[in-house]
Amino acid sequence: MRSTNSIKVCILLFGIALSLGGSIRGFAQNIQVLVRGNDDRIEYLESRSYDGDYYVSASDFSRILGINTYYEESLEKLVMYLDGSQVTLTGNNPFISVGANIYQLPLNIRIYRSEIYFPIKTLSNIFSSNLSGDYIFDPEDMILEITYGSEINITDIAVEEKDNGTLLRLKTSREFGRDLIHWFDDTKFTLNLQFYKGYLDTLHFTDSRTRGLVLRSNAYQFTESSQITFRVSRYVDSYAVEEYPDKGEIAISLIHKNASVPEPPENFEIPENIDTVEDIVAKDKENWEINTIIIDPGHGGRDPGTVAHDGTKEKDLVLDIALKLGTIIERSGLFENIVYTRDTDKYVSLRDRAKIANEGGGNGRLFVSIHINANSSSRVRGFSTYFLRPGKNDEALDVLETVQRENNVVNLYEQSDPERELSEEEMIVLSMTQEAFVHESDILASSISEALERKVNWPNNGIKQAGFQVLWEVLMPNVLLELGFITNRGQLTDLKTRAIRQRLAEGIFEGIKKFKEHVGR
Repeated sequence: MRSTNSIKVCILLFGIALSLGGSIRGFAQNIQVLVRGNDDRIEYLESRSYDGDYYVSASDFSRILGINTYYEESLEKLVMYLDGSQVTLTGNNPFISVGANIYQLPLNIRIYRSEIYFPIKTLSNIFSSNLSGDYIFDPEDMILEITYGSEINITDIAVEEKDNGTLLRLKTSREFGRDLIHWFDDTKFTLNLQFYKGYLDTLHFTDSRTRGLVLRSNAYQFTESSQITFRVSRYVDSYAVEEYPDKGEIAISLIHKNASVPEPPENFEIPENIDTVEDIVAKDKENWEINTIIIDPGHGGRDPGTVAHDGTKEKDLVLDIALKLGTIIERSGLFENIVYTRDTDKYVSLRDRAKIANEGGGNGRLFVSIHINANSSSRVRGFSTYFLRPGKNDEALDVLETVQRENNVVNLYEQSDPERELSEEEMIVLSMTQEAFVHESDILASSISEALERKVNWPNNGIKQAGFQVLWEVLMPNVLLELGFITNRGQLTDLKTRAIRQRLAEGIFEGIKKFKEHVGR
């Protein structure tokens, strides 16, 4: 028989465990997951009981659905990219975000064996309310039923090996026409197909097997579109996409570099005075010399940006830095044209900023947007440099939080501007166009980041890819600078000092100058 003292010790230890937040316990039980999509399938998800609910691993849940995640272990934060929304979970915290919505759960998200676990019943209800699909959990039968919110219309894929390359056949139940957009990224050797109003089973189209010129395929389902990305061999010379509505098929041809080329006819003559490759490159450089700088001081007018504890406004500080930068550039003669989106304390909408940038000056333009950061922790300090990578701003949680803060401020003051809203189809087209400037934007961001590090004694928080709304429609190499944290008292003191603002402007200028020297135009 157990002694009274032993029982007291057990009760004491149990109480201590609860006071420390507890941990997931109980025997592991399998949840049967019924996925309704292209081809219905059954999966199994291990769960553990805690506080009257069943907790499941976020990574296992994501694996079953074939969705991407990002986990920042030091912050105990995990982001799931589910049905076009970002779902953010934080260990030992009851708050989660689904897109722009934030919910407080009756139970905490938990950490178990260095992994994020969430209560499946509670989150299933939230997912069903916010996402296009249905997520229904039956705790009695231990069944989770997931039904995609829209009818699958991209149903299957077949791969055929040909003498001159690889042929991919996508089966579809609708004609996409102009709703199908495709582009090739020759820096990453990826072929991307995006389908507006396309719906697919992501797991069915994600494959790690090597097949001919296709090394891997990944699929993504967003709210109103889907995307399939093929990682292809370096030996791909060209590609072609054709849709055959009568067959319910989209054919993608990948041509091998060593494919035989037809011989020219016997009477073929090479025309005289044909431009060489060198001639063409020289003409392109001449016609596309970077001769215009667009300087964009963030916020302004009725939009103050972030306001410090002493009433200092972001809009005033960034305007002063922008004007100082313009003065330095004017004296240097580095650009023929200097264009400001605003040079006074006035409100300028995002659409107008983009219009000013895209229409201002000569053929070649650069866009530099100047902002000051903020953080819930007053200890965070330093500067960061961002450039736009459409749809790729999911690599770090600090990027996500900065983007959300900046975009939310913009949305607050642009609610009355109906022209600002872009359809998902417009965003897809813009994303394709922006891809052409990613490489140069990266170089510009790197040059400015290095120059600022030499000018100010602040931590350099690095170069990041992000999706700031102010950059969406700016069709040129572009960067967004977050120059310090207005929420850090030390940096606020620096930013209120005229000499520091001058040094920041000088650093930006030196980075831009180095960029122009690097690209040679």
